[in-house]
Amino acid sequence: MPVSPAKKSPVMGIIALLIVVVAGVIFFLSGYRLYDAIFSLPGVDITGGAIPDTSSFTPEELQGLAGWVAGIGISSLIGIAGFVVAIIATAKKRGRAFGILGIVVGVLAPFTIFIAAGMAVAAHGGL
Repeated sequence: MPVSPAKKSPVMGIIALLIVVVAGVIFFLSGYRLYDAIFSLPGVDITGGAIPDTSSFTPEELQGLAGWVAGIGISSLIGIAGFVVAIIATAKKRGRAFGILGIVVGVLAPFTIFIAAGMAVAAHGGL
């Protein structure tokens, strides 16, 4: 009688999906806060469509943006790691459905920065 293979644990796919989702949320929130902080700087008028002269910003003003930029960068790296784990989980059939969902979320997450930018523009009277 043939022996059926043991069912593989879906934990790898679940972990990959959680990593990608958490990184995506942090990415989105950091992007929104970055755009919000930029649009709050003096001399930035988003209603005119002109690009502000960044040489007029003080180092203190720019330093306030560094944390949000770091949040975007770190969440991007964590998201890429989760994306790779999702690919491995899918290939090894260890939580394949979760892995596929992690891959889809990982592909779509970078585009949320445009939603964040649009929300920040709308919050500051643009659009």
